[in-house]
Amino acid sequence: MDIANVRPCTEGISEAINIRLRDLDINGKCIEIYGGKGQDDKEMRKAPCKVETLKKLISYCKNNNLKPNDYVMFANKSKQVHRSQVYRIVNQLCQKAGIDKTTQS
Repeated sequence: MDIANVRPCTEGISEAINIRLRDLDINGKCIEIYGGKGQDDKEMRKAPCKVETLKKLISYCKNNNLKPNDYVMFANKSKQVHRSQVYRIVNQLCQKAGIDKTTQS
């Protein structure tokens, strides 16, 4: 499959950049997602997540002095990161790792 021709999963990015510290539920082993595809901003669904991953995310948030309402993926001063910045970072990491977007699988 040609990765360059795959339509980006924009809903996934939108959901990811909207996650706040308060949405990480270690007891429920999930992340609470608000306003996903076809949902009102107040509607919530739970996305399963490994406890180890949640612990790492919470540790990351504590190390960055995030408050419960702060976004986990943040830009300057805990403001929400823009989706284009996420794509840019992922592409840079792929380059550093030697991953070619046009590689066939």
